[in-house]
Amino acid sequence: AGVWTWHDTRSLGGDGWPPLRRRFQRLRTTGGTKHHRANRQTPQTVGQQVASTLNQAAGRGAAVASTEEVLADQTADGPQEDVVLRFHPLRAEGVAIGSESYTFAPQIDLRVVRGDPRRGRAKPDEVDQAALAGPFVAQAISQAPRRTTDEPSWADSLELIFSRAKGLYVHVLLSDNRLGFGVGALAELVLTLDELLKSNANPKVTRYDMQAFKHDPKQVYVRPPVVLVAQFG
Repeated sequence: AGVWTWHDTRSLGGDGWPPLRRRFQRLRTTGGTKHHRANRQTPQTVGQQVASTLNQAAGRGAAVASTEEVLADQTADGPQEDVVLRFHPLRAEGVAIGSESYTFAPQIDLRVVRGDPRRGRAKPDEVDQAALAGPFVAQAISQAPRRTTDEPSWADSLELIFSRAKGLYVHVLLSDNRLGFGVGALAELVLTLDELLKSNANPKVTRYDMQAFKHDPKQVYVRPPVVLVAQFG
């Protein structure tokens, strides 16, 4: 008893072997064909083909729409470009040390901010010093000249590098810091970035009228108009 294998059958030899071999070959070929047919996909009907084509077209349309939305979002504010803003403050007129002060440390604080920094003020000459704390897109602060009591002057230049965007303002503050214990901002100059870049085609020294803030003259003397002599570019 037992199970006959291919090799057992082949070992029989004789005249009976060729017919058996042909039979085994037919069985193997037929079985392979059946196995192949079982794994073939069922042909689609006409309705299924139409539905498949519509779905593929809808998918491509959605992909195109999604891409267009992304591109629209990326270009809504225009192409992003780096801006190099150079500022050379020369001197300030209309500010001096207070009648009872022993120190005077005027500095130029150059900032780029989002939105008008004057928004929400009750009066243009009154400002909450805490409201000037930031945030900023970019900022640079000059050194304070030594032994200055009236109309300070500066020799250093300031430079800011940032990405251009809509709604940016250039905010220049003239401040008295006194090693961190000064009275804060004395006057300000506010320009939109767009108007500054347009007028900066031919850089030149300009006299800018600044908005002065109220202070106790015993601490610091501010006599409007406060003028900042400086050059952008």
